[in-house]
Amino acid sequence: MPTQVRGKTCLNSKERQLLKQFLNYDVEELYLLLGQQIHLVKLGYEIAKKPLKTIKTEKRGRIYARKMLSITTLHPESLKDEARAFVNKISKEVCEWWYKNKNKLEKLHSLFRIAEGVYTVVKATLPQKFADTAIICATTAIVVMEGLDRLCSKDEKDR
Repeated sequence: MPTQVRGKTCLNSKERQLLKQFLNYDVEELYLLLGQQIHLVKLGYEIAKKPLKTIKTEKRGRIYARKMLSITTLHPESLKDEARAFVNKISKEVCEWWYKNKNKLEKLHSLFRIAEGVYTVVKATLPQKFADTAIICATTAIVVMEGLDRLCSKDEKDR
């Protein structure tokens, strides 16, 4: 979990390493990756909603099972669209943070340092079911690589 020490964000080594990796990806690949992760989380929640079914066995007692959903392969574009909608949902909070910290962070000229700050906002904004390191890092990398100024100017126009 990221923490603040003297105004700086401290990520653990796993978060730091994954965020650095994702900042080297192509943005379209990140959208696809994020879309797949979101889809898997939603699928897991759908499976968990299914009622437990008791299966009696002869010697071993009972086995509890859930009726499994059929897993379908989604088209990459629909996954990317889902990821874009996901990023747009958090843009308001990210933009509020960006406007407050823009002057300080623009002087750094470090994409990773900006990404560290955005990471904390994304993590605090996302619903608990999406609080997965890969989802948070991919979302952060997309936001930073797409450009905070561009994202925030687009967000203002939508209002």
